[in-house]
Amino acid sequence: MKRIILLLLTLVLVASSYAQRSIEYIALELDDASRQLVIEYAEAHLPWADARVIAHHMTIVHHTGFRAAPDATDLAERDYVLAWALAHEGQSFSLTATEVGHSNKAFALRITDVLAPSRNRIKHITLATNNATGGRAVDSNYITHWEPLDAPLVLTGKVTIYYK
Repeated sequence: MKRIILLLLTLVLVASSYAQRSIEYIALELDDASRQLVIEYAEAHLPWADARVIAHHMTIVHHTGFRAAPDATDLAERDYVLAWALAHEGQSFSLTATEVGHSNKAFALRITDVLAPSRNRIKHITLATNNATGGRAVDSNYITHWEPLDAPLVLTGKVTIYYK
């Protein structure tokens, strides 16, 4: 019995290691209606003239989130997020945006009501990036000032795994 358990644990670790190496990112990809709603919101409220609209997903984990965890708690969270995403791939979830924020590089909606985990400190959907300042989607992680939306945006996204 111990040999079977050891074999199963080894298979899980090998599969997890392979998945971590080949995954680019895992996200709640917005469905067409939600994406259209978010794009319309973004275009109506863009804080810069030279912007690239993204409005595509809420990141669950980016491949950089698979790097060596600094401690056992972070390692457990990383492995939980990966296992959760693999178990829920293809399933749809409701997510609610209640705040909007921007920096000189990124413009995003803050997600406050979703059952999906995320390795990001603040769950969000990047609406757009500022071309003039070299903004990238990752810059949404560093937005510090958020304002309430006039009304929450209730959206739907599907757990999607994007491979390298």
